[in-house]
Amino acid sequence: MLYEQIKINQLEARKAKDSIKSTLLTTLLGEIETLKFKQKEQTVLVADEIVYQVIKKFIKNIEESLKLRENSNLAIEKEILVKYLPVEISHSELSNLIESFVTSEKIVSMKDLPKVLKYLEKLEVNFSKSAAVEIFKKLFNI
Repeated sequence: MLYEQIKINQLEARKAKDSIKSTLLTTLLGEIETLKFKQKEQTVLVADEIVYQVIKKFIKNIEESLKLRENSNLAIEKEILVKYLPVEISHSELSNLIESFVTSEKIVSMKDLPKVLKYLEKLEVNFSKSAAVEIFKKLFNI
């Protein structure tokens, strides 16, 4: 599980006295625990989806901060976090997945966009939702 790997990496960073990485991962673990508590997750294991959700939120916040001011520590933090996310599929792969699903399910209108997004999420592939929506719209010439 990704959560356990982050805990191990956080401990290694503390031992190596890598303050940027250890502080970032400590904060990340705390945020994951908070989200887990809010969602009333009673299990000991933390689902990777929760971890990905928090990591994406952190990356989004870092990118917004970088737009305002250049900070090397933020860039380092982003580098660290990105390594925990699965590789995002290419635009052409995403297009192929959407087109094949639309064809197989005989989807004929924009109303079925949520169905397509759910299908992609079930595949557990990392994709850009905005790109998926754009591809879907192009299929229907919108």
